Amino acid sequence: MTDVELTRALERREIPNEGFHHADHLRVALVYLNEAPTVDAALDRMAATLRAFAASVGRPEKYSQSMTEFWMYQMAAARALMPGADCDSLARAFPHLLDASNAENRSRLWSTERATIAELHADLAHRRSTLTSILDRLTERGYVTREVGERDRRTFVVSLTPRGTVVARHVDARLRGLERAVAAKVSKHDLQAFRKVLAAVETVARQSTPAARTRR
Repeated sequence: MTDVELTRALERREIPNEGFHHADHLRVALVYLNEAPTVDAALDRMAATLRAFAASVGRPEKYSQSMTEFWMYQMAAARALMPGADCDSLARAFPHLLDASNAENRSRLWSTERATIAELHADLAHRRSTLTSILDRLTERGYVTREVGERDRRTFVVSLTPRGTVVARHVDARLRGLERAVAAKVSKHDLQAFRKVLAAVETVARQSTPAARTRR
C-alpha cells in the first residue's frame, strides 16, 4: 500500500486501530504536507483525520492536538531539508522521527503520566547531575516521587504527587496563557515560520549529537 493509498484508506476509516502505528502517522503526515499548500493546512487535515479515526475506533480521548502538531512540524522540517524525499528516506536521514517517545517532551510529567529518569534525561537534555539535582529538590518539596521500576528494577520511575499535579497544572496554564498572549500579537504566518525554524533547529541538533553520529 502506497502512502497515498494508506492516507485515503485512513480517511475512509478502513484501517484498524491495531494496524495503524507511529510510522504510519509519519507516512500520512508526509502525504498531507505534499498535498497541502501550507504546513498549517496540512496540520488541519491531519488533525481532522486523526480525530475522526480516534472517534471511529471508540477512543476519542486518545487524540492529542499537541502531539499532532509536534510530529507535523518535525516532518515539515525534515521535508524542508530533503525536498522530494519519501518517508523511508527521511526516517533514515533523521532517525529520531521513528522515536515516538520524544514527542512527550513538553508534558512528560503532566497529569498522571510517569517517566523514567532516562526518559526525562532524553526529553529535557539536562546533564545527568543537573537532572538529579532538580529531582532531589522536587522530591524534597513533595512535588514528585521516585520509585524503583516494576518491570526493570534497575530504573527509577518519577511520578507527580497530588501536590505536584496542582503546581504542574498551574504552570501549564500560565505557559498556555503566555502562548496565547504572544500569538495575539503576531500573525499566523509568523507563528508558522517560527515553528518551522524551531523544528529545523531540533532536527539538525539531534542529527549532530554524538549519539546520532555513532548510529550512522
